[in-house]
Amino acid sequence: MNSNSELISSIEEKAGKLIEKLQKVKKENSDLTGRVGGLNRIIADQEKEINELKNRIKLLSIAKAVENTDEKAEARRKIDGILRDIDRCIGVLNR
Repeated sequence: MNSNSELISSIEEKAGKLIEKLQKVKKENSDLTGRVGGLNRIIADQEKEINELKNRIKLLSIAKAVENTDEKAEARRKIDGILRDIDRCIGVLNR
């Protein structure tokens, strides 16, 4: 009978340790999930900033092209491309 009680005690001890480990892993998972969410927000902000900088580069290159009278055709082509992009965006927004 003593061996049965020792066996039960051992099983209870191991179950207690498993429960502690489970709680620790759940907390770690929760922390990591929060961290991933924060990192995703940072990535989205940086992607937005990259897109804004790309647009700024386009505008600066157009402005530079307009400065040079020899490059007016190139500037017009770029402006037409930007207008097509804007029209496409408006079309997507109207859906």
